[in-house]
Amino acid sequence: MIDKNLSKTYRTSLENDFLKSSSRSSTPSIYRHTDLGYEMHTVARSRKETDNKVQLLDNRIKMLLRKDNSVQKAAENAHKKADYLLKTRERYINDVMAAHKLKVKKEKEIEKMKEIAQIRKKVQESMLKEIKEEVVIDKKYSAKEIKKISSLNEVKAKENKHLDLRKKLGSKFIKQIEDDMIKRKRSVSQLNYKNAIREKYENKIQIEKELREDSVKKLTELEELEAALLLKLSDTMTLRNQALSKLESISKISPPYTPSPVMN
Repeated sequence: MIDKNLSKTYRTSLENDFLKSSSRSSTPSIYRHTDLGYEMHTVARSRKETDNKVQLLDNRIKMLLRKDNSVQKAAENAHKKADYLLKTRERYINDVMAAHKLKVKKEKEIEKMKEIAQIRKKVQESMLKEIKEEVVIDKKYSAKEIKKISSLNEVKAKENKHLDLRKKLGSKFIKQIEDDMIKRKRSVSQLNYKNAIREKYENKIQIEKELREDSVKKLTELEELEAALLLKLSDTMTLRNQALSKLESISKISPPYTPSPVMN
């Protein structure tokens, strides 16, 4: 489209150029026609403006493409960050749940160990009581045996005394001596009876001693078991303390660790 507001100065310049060119040469030229020169200039200027608009539009398109690429990368980074945060939170929750399960398991083990310790303590107390009773019985049996031996010695001494007396008195006291002999036979019978009882008690004492040895052996085994259980309980307490420390350190993470943004 021809610009109708072109200045008069420019028109005059074109006319002067046309006159100069017509005076220098007789060859036809578009500049000899003022309207054609004006139209050519207008078209050239319009083309230049169009080229400028095309360049501006091309720059805007490139800028929009760069902006779209930047927004797309930002969206991808946001998705990556969100996924990482979700995985981190899920891992944190799993760690907390695992620590809680471990704590519950350790508490159950400790309760079980306490129950075992209580049972062991009761068994030890019962065995110690039985051993003390056996010791008291042994002491009683020993005192009784000493007393029996002493009484037997006294009886034997009396018999010897009676024999000596018989020798001294002679036949005068034969009847009395015979009576004494009868009494002696009775004493011997009683002595045999007492010896049988003594043998019976000795056998019983031997059995009690064997039972006591078995009890002492069992007590030693229980003491070894106690030492092993105490060692295991110490290890269990150490593991529990480690788990509690880990749980405490994890529980202080509020919110969970937030990683740095994903870099391009």
